[in-house]
Amino acid sequence: VIVGITPTVTHNSLGAYCENDASVTLSGGSPTGGTYSGPGVSGGVFTPSVAGPGTHPIVYTYTNGDGCSDSISKNVSITASPFVFMLGQASVCEDDAPFALTSGIPSGGTYSGSGITGGVIFSPAAVGVGTHTVYYTRTNGLCSTTDSVDIIVNGVPNVNLNPLADVCISTVFTPLTGGSPGGGTYSGPGVSSPFFFPSAAGWGEHDLVYTVTLNGCSSSDTTSIGV
Repeated sequence: VIVGITPTVTHNSLGAYCENDASVTLSGGSPTGGTYSGPGVSGGVFTPSVAGPGTHPIVYTYTNGDGCSDSISKNVSITASPFVFMLGQASVCEDDAPFALTSGIPSGGTYSGSGITGGVIFSPAAVGVGTHTVYYTRTNGLCSTTDSVDIIVNGVPNVNLNPLADVCISTVFTPLTGGSPGGGTYSGPGVSSPFFFPSAAGWGEHDLVYTVTLNGCSSSDTTSIGV
């Protein structure tokens, strides 16, 4: 009868993880070459999200050349990660005033990313035209969770209204032109866009405004017309 020697198995402490931590390859068992088992363990890799929050025993087993085995169990602690969600953010205009972000749920977290100050204020002018990613993070002791959304900052149209020729008050109406880019609207005394009615405006100089709106962003230019 051959009596094999039972190995002496040891293992370092496994420590603590957050639920949303990345998977890790387990190590620290001695002698090396053994196998791991337990909640969230597969092929020697431990996935905290699979194990879930709580304290779980992870077993390390080693079998020597004599076919004799020994094992040791070490607890691993998993802390639940805070829930975080960001609602979609409506597009804004480059000339909009800085505003407080409120789309992170639940409240109490902090925002980060380009154009953000004080952990909550977003300034469209600071980042300029384009698509910008904003992050919302909540921390629960050891663990943090982050979600993100894109904020689209649209440019303000460059509007120009050329000078308008004077008209006689006896003119029934005159078409308004000279505003660029096209597709805008005219406003002011005697205006029913895109026409100007001198008799409705009356004698004198009148300021007329040309306004263009693109992607929800508006800009205007003003010129005068004499009756």
